[in-house]
Amino acid sequence: MENSSFTVTQNNIKNFSHIELKRLKHQVDAQLSKDRVRQTIAERESTISSCSHCKGKSFIRCDVTRQGHQRYRCKSCKKTFSSLTGILWWLKMCLIRWLTNYF
Repeated sequence: MENSSFTVTQNNIKNFSHIELKRLKHQVDAQLSKDRVRQTIAERESTISSCSHCKGKSFIRCDVTRQGHQRYRCKSCKKTFSSLTGILWWLKMCLIRWLTNYF
């Protein structure tokens, strides 16, 4: 966003209703959350050293998820995993996304 349009947005915030401000806050929070998730994913993908299921050290790249995350297949247990497998907050994010899309 250009600096001038950002300034205009800042000035227009004074005229927003309470509901519009809440909607704007929700959009900003969602964007910030996505950015944190993307950063964490990138950090985890660069440090994968073992299978999330059996802790085996021998695995290969097998495919990419719809969201663009690299998936791996363990040569020991034959299961697939990604940098997000077994992360509780990822499950929470998926549940929140599902709830906001369907309700």
